[in-house]
Amino acid sequence: MDLTLITRLIDSRIGGIGTYSQHVFNGLKEYPDINLKLISQEDSILSYDENPLKYFFYSFFELKWILNKKEYKNSDVFHALSPMECIHSNKSKTVVTIHDVYDIDEYKSIPEKIMVKSIKEAIKCERIVLNKWELLEPLRKYGKFDEDKITIFGPAISGEFYPKPKDNGVFSVGTIARLDSRKRNDVLIKSFLDADIENSQLLIAGKGPELENLKRVAKGDERIKFLGFIPDNEVNDFYNSLDVFVFPSLFEGYGMPIVEAMACEKPVITLDDSEITKDVKERTYVCSKEDLANVLRDRTYKCDIKSNVEFFKEHSIEKRAKQFIDVYNEI
Repeated sequence: MDLTLITRLIDSRIGGIGTYSQHVFNGLKEYPDINLKLISQEDSILSYDENPLKYFFYSFFELKWILNKKEYKNSDVFHALSPMECIHSNKSKTVVTIHDVYDIDEYKSIPEKIMVKSIKEAIKCERIVLNKWELLEPLRKYGKFDEDKITIFGPAISGEFYPKPKDNGVFSVGTIARLDSRKRNDVLIKSFLDADIENSQLLIAGKGPELENLKRVAKGDERIKFLGFIPDNEVNDFYNSLDVFVFPSLFEGYGMPIVEAMACEKPVITLDDSEITKDVKERTYVCSKEDLANVLRDRTYKCDIKSNVEFFKEHSIEKRAKQFIDVYNEI
């Protein structure tokens, strides 16, 4: 099988989609009977950075030219790892992964309208992979499609996450996420300050546009540490440095960091108004924003650690690669 993956970038620095792409690629490259090819923004005539205009140029204009190259044009199957990458692909030979679907009536800005167009193109593809069942109903608002072409399974998660002894006596609360408003790290910081726990620290891993604002919210409290981007080979140590992992994000396509923390046998707290995959969220301790400080102070969070570790094991890269191959073989 000649298979071409189309993605933005295979790199965890761009967040969940980069990690997702990385795991799909790593799983499929282990199959010798697949001639695996990759198209990413690394192939762009514009050098990669986080400028969204460069990404829109790559996905809306440049991909059309790249896909017409001989080495890609005759692929048996294309897999667009997000809707933005399927716009110019041969829909009759394309599998697309859709990670998030939001209320179509809420899109107002030009970037949001572009996202609407990409999802409308995605539902024309021969096969659609959704990360969760909750996406099916809102996806119907984007147009008609045959539901028989939809397959639903969560993302692959690296098997490199495992528990290690915690090596300090400081009560450590932590989170890892891109520092943008959607992740609501400000809620966590305020709750940590309100809890005012003796011999404690709050560790915030990640980078993003909200960093300076979050530092202002932290009011210079030395117990709150901004760690910046953590390389893949150090993320397991980060989770294991914590007593509890908190993920206050407003909404997620899946919630991969939650499952990674579970693999390290850490209890996880989420918020009751967070839109997170049901199968993931129900395994966390759920509380309100208003009660988060009390939950941290009293350490009342309870999670089924053993069951959560087994849940993590269901997300192996090998298992997901086999599921994708089954989907490809349907084309």
